[in-house]
Amino acid sequence: MQPSSSASSRRWRPVTLLASVTLLVVSLVAASCSEPAAAPEKPAWAIGFPGDRSVGVEWGAAAQHDDVSSYVATTEPGGRTCTTTTKMTCTLTGLTNGTAYTVSIVAVGDGGKSAPVQTKVTAGTPWPASAVVAAPGDASATLTWKAPLFAPGAPVTSYTASSYPPGGTCASFTTTCTVSGLVNGTTYAFVVVAHNANGASLPSPGSPGITPSDTAGGSPGIVYLGPVNASQETSTGTILQRDAGISVALPNGRDLWIFGDTSSFSADAGQSEAFIGGSTAAKGKYVPGKTPDALKDVQPAGSSGTTTAPAQFIPTPTDTYMPDGSGRACTPANGAIYSARWPTGAALLANPKQLLVTYSDVCVTSTTSFTVEGWGFMTYSWRVGKIVVPPYDVFTPSPQGTALPPDRTYQSPIVANGNITFFTSSCTTLFVACSSGTVSATTVADNLLALGSPASYVNTPAVTDGSASWMPVNISVAAYPTGLRLIEQTSIGGTFIVFSSISPTGPWHPFYSGTLPGCSTTPRGFCYAFVGHPELGSATSLIVSYFKPDSPDNANVGHVDLALVPLP
Repeated sequence: MQPSSSASSRRWRPVTLLASVTLLVVSLVAASCSEPAAAPEKPAWAIGFPGDRSVGVEWGAAAQHDDVSSYVATTEPGGRTCTTTTKMTCTLTGLTNGTAYTVSIVAVGDGGKSAPVQTKVTAGTPWPASAVVAAPGDASATLTWKAPLFAPGAPVTSYTASSYPPGGTCASFTTTCTVSGLVNGTTYAFVVVAHNANGASLPSPGSPGITPSDTAGGSPGIVYLGPVNASQETSTGTILQRDAGISVALPNGRDLWIFGDTSSFSADAGQSEAFIGGSTAAKGKYVPGKTPDALKDVQPAGSSGTTTAPAQFIPTPTDTYMPDGSGRACTPANGAIYSARWPTGAALLANPKQLLVTYSDVCVTSTTSFTVEGWGFMTYSWRVGKIVVPPYDVFTPSPQGTALPPDRTYQSPIVANGNITFFTSSCTTLFVACSSGTVSATTVADNLLALGSPASYVNTPAVTDGSASWMPVNISVAAYPTGLRLIEQTSIGGTFIVFSSISPTGPWHPFYSGTLPGCSTTPRGFCYAFVGHPELGSATSLIVSYFKPDSPDNANVGHVDLALVPLP
């Protein structure tokens, strides 16, 4: 049996050896055919943050990053580097403020370096501003934003805002500015760039889009109600440009509105244009909380000379003089444009059949200037549409054309308990906005003898409660069931403050402020003559009228506009 066993053993050994050799050869061939390790994919993104003589960078990992052992960031120029193995952020130091750097970031692995991802950043510049918000205005937008979180190397000195699509820019030293020159009806977004001594930041994130319009720009919650139209406009296409807008609720459920200068433009080419340099009036249905749909013009004091224009209400004065000391009459022949009587207030007298209307005599010497030379009143019977007491100047214009002191130009008559209280105001520092001024009140007896005597008008200064000071470009005062309300216009950019009091002389308490829609701080969009209308408002809302003389060429040209102001 032994030989047989040995023979068997000899037969299997070559097979075993052959298998071992074959396995070795296959292994060597497989090893010789394997490929080298691939370089990592590049980082997904990169962003740079300025520092003081440094730059911080952050990046995103590539989609496949298991084979990444480290990241390297390098500046150009300068060749400064930083390396990290676990974080996807690092800081490059030893840089020069004000120099723009391109930072390249690569991923490193067994197969080498990835392609770079790059970001550009200037050392020492501010970080971007944030939270840009735009409020639409008339061909404009008012922007606010938050300052950069960090301004390395030097503080922020200014900001520049730009619109997209391009159309307007503005510069500011604060975190707000107004972009002008926009196109109404076009939607814009805005970005802000911060500047310091080392350069400019990256643009901020864009603001939400806004659309400027000629009725935009009011404070949140204020509602634009539209213009006060006349029946002639709604029925014939005639456009009436009117100044001011004083209204009174009559006992018969109607409103009487009194306007200043009025121009008439007829849709009928055969009708001539007309201009009334004085006061006109119209009446409409009294509906609390609503704008009159159309006003029917009243004609108590003569004709305008055309069939489409409203008639004059308070006759133009004949004794107004040029304010140049020469004693010349205020006429175009003597260098003036025109003279006029502009309404300053109206209220029902103790005899509710008659309306007291106050006015100022003015001499208009240019398109931008006029002089108030006199003040007076008249009474009007609203039942028969006739002037009862003709216009009577309490303070008569002087032959020298001297300007009447502001504290003699009374407005906002309030009738109560057999007396009439008037208010007057003066701005002592005015340039677009009023920064300081005075308000006063005077009370006279409700009879013609007292009204016609200059000695009756003794002014008492009105005071505030100390939390505000007077800044009156214009004021309007009205009596409400809860007391007196005073609307103070503080600028021709539409800003105002509402005060309340139980006494004409105060203390007056400021309790609401805002900006009316359609007004701006640029020449196009100025607003004037803010008037409160208690008969149209309520305990929770105040309706205010205001005049915008340079409205665009549409049906709202030169109209008196209305807005609803919610009261807290």
